[in-house]
Amino acid sequence: MNIYPDLQGLSYPVTRRPIFKNLKHETVTGRVVTATYMQYPLYEFDLSYDYLSAADRESLIGFFLAQGGDLTPFYFDAGPGDDAVTKQSIGSGDGAAKTFNLLRGLGNFSEPIPASFGSPIVYTSGYGGDGVENLFTYSQQFTNAAWIRSLNSASTALTVTDNVTAAPDGTTTAASLIPDTSNDYHRLGRAINGALAANTTGRVQYYVKANGYTRVQIWAWSGGDTTTQFFDLSAVTASGSLNPTITPDPGGNGWYLISCDVGPFTSPSSTIIRPIPSSVASSSQAAYAGDGTSGIYVWGGSLGRYGNQGYIATTASPYTWSVPANGKQVTFAVAPPNNAALSWSGNYYYQCRFLQGSQQYDEFVNLLYNAKAVMLRTYR
Repeated sequence: MNIYPDLQGLSYPVTRRPIFKNLKHETVTGRVVTATYMQYPLYEFDLSYDYLSAADRESLIGFFLAQGGDLTPFYFDAGPGDDAVTKQSIGSGDGAAKTFNLLRGLGNFSEPIPASFGSPIVYTSGYGGDGVENLFTYSQQFTNAAWIRSLNSASTALTVTDNVTAAPDGTTTAASLIPDTSNDYHRLGRAINGALAANTTGRVQYYVKANGYTRVQIWAWSGGDTTTQFFDLSAVTASGSLNPTITPDPGGNGWYLISCDVGPFTSPSSTIIRPIPSSVASSSQAAYAGDGTSGIYVWGGSLGRYGNQGYIATTASPYTWSVPANGKQVTFAVAPPNNAALSWSGNYYYQCRFLQGSQQYDEFVNLLYNAKAVMLRTYR
């Protein structure tokens, strides 16, 4: 679909009038019965230009002719104040529905948008705030085969036990990571080359809690290069080159959210989390011998491409969504959780036709030359 020409002389805000198709009948007893033919209004736009060059007029007349007057619809960007939303509610999950309309709102009124443009972002309420996606599968099942203990380590060198203590959300779903007494790397790995495209910056997050050890590393691998990020749960500090952060969980109970960038890498490979004792330097990638009882608790692994975000749990599938080019709906790969609040931010078009038809060419041109104005009307 064509897009209405964006000319600098257009005056903002654009005048917009809602049009309703209602039926009203008054009975002989004075009772008024009403009904509507349309669930949502149509709109008429009056576009007024502060100036139009000769080239601008030719552009608009050519566009009018190319559309066949009012024959063919086109996209129209109404400009500042009427082409964007920020965290606009689009409903809530029920655990089954995967497709939702993108909406625009004004006060307590909302309606579906005709088309989006740019790069919309869709949010799902998660633990700790709104989340966008989670590219990790089995984000709370650390004993699942998706999590790799044998990545350049002995598979038995790190004892991983799921569901051993209360997680930040109050459920008994947090896992323990306990290094054994062998001299090993004692790390839990996760491949990211299938989830994160080349030259894309991801952000990995975990909730962690001390269980004998108060020091944690996250490694990021790209080909043969490894970058180490360090987190001290006791001092509440983070260090490294990939923008690491550590934040106490608002729920308390000794939990911390740790996160760092992963990439951009030309060959993203994997990411590692491992507890380390005080005898291992913060940036060291050396092997060590654990005591068999000390380690950390971990919960809520997450990988996304939108910075720090609320945590969304996953099982066999990653939590992702898509909006097609100029789409008006979002489709999730898996249904959003029951009662999860959904919202979106982005830009939208109106779908319009010229108010004047092909038989009213003279009227269109006269209005354009004499009043420097154009009239449009939306349609469903």
